[in-house]
Amino acid sequence: MKFKFGLKYQHMLGLVLLISFLYFVSCSTHHLNSRKTHITITSGQTGLITNLIQKAIDSCAANGGGTVRFPAGTYVTGGIQLRSNVTLQLDKGAILQGSDKYSDYKNDAFIYGKDLSNIAILL
Repeated sequence: MKFKFGLKYQHMLGLVLLISFLYFVSCSTHHLNSRKTHITITSGQTGLITNLIQKAIDSCAANGGGTVRFPAGTYVTGGIQLRSNVTLQLDKGAILQGSDKYSDYKNDAFIYGKDLSNIAILL
C-alpha cells in the first residue's frame, strides 16, 4: 500500500516527528538538569518578550545549565537561541507564540542553536 501526502501534510508529519524526537531526548536527559539553575518566566506579560527569554537561557547556561520553565499562558517571542545544558519546560497550557514580524527572528528560525549538547524541550 502506498500513501501520497500533500506538501502541507509532509510538513505536519515532519513537525510531529521532531516533537516526538525532542520528547524522547528530553526524557533521557532531564535528570542531568535536576540540580542546576531553575528560572520561571512569569505568565501574563504583554508584548514581545524575546529578550527576557534569551536572558533566562543565557543565565542558565552561564551557571552550568538549568531549566527555563513556562507556566500556563501565552508567551510571544521572536527567535531564541538555545544553549548547551539548558532545558525549556512548557507546562500544560503554556504556548510559545512566534512573533508575526520577520525581523524578530535571527537565523530564520524560531528556536536555533549550533554544536549543542544536553538540550531538551519538555512538553
